[in-house]
Amino acid sequence: MKFKFGPPREADTKHLDMISKEVVGESQKKTLQHLLEVINRLWRIKSTAKHHGTDEQKEYSLILRNVSSALDIFEQMGFLIKDHTGEKVPADGSLAWKVISYQEEKDIEFETVSETLKPSVLFNNHLEQRGEVIISTPVKDEYGASVEDPLNNEGGQE
Repeated sequence: MKFKFGPPREADTKHLDMISKEVVGESQKKTLQHLLEVINRLWRIKSTAKHHGTDEQKEYSLILRNVSSALDIFEQMGFLIKDHTGEKVPADGSLAWKVISYQEEKDIEFETVSETLKPSVLFNNHLEQRGEVIISTPVKDEYGASVEDPLNNEGGQE
């Protein structure tokens, strides 16, 4: 019995191509997961540093500048990092958000994102990470009308 060595058969190469695509696909998924985690951590540092008082701001300015530069690099690579804080909640909700909790708040007229816990991240216009948010909702009376803060006399009677 003789063995003949030659170029691989088409069926063999298709199988190898499938295996390599799966391995590359898994590797790319893991890389993307790691990149998303880096984005989340940098964004969290930037978000936290922005909210410090003016005395502390000088200490954080160098850190904030470097973190912002790192996030800019991700944006140049095709990532869009979206902080939803302050956005009005659409009537039909948002597919880009995962609502972690709701909290009632007086003196607001419509649902608003009060805090972004994780940003939404798109890569080449494809949603890779849904943002995680806390939604503030208007306080309602038993008839469904918004309740205003009685201590707030703006525009009301004294």
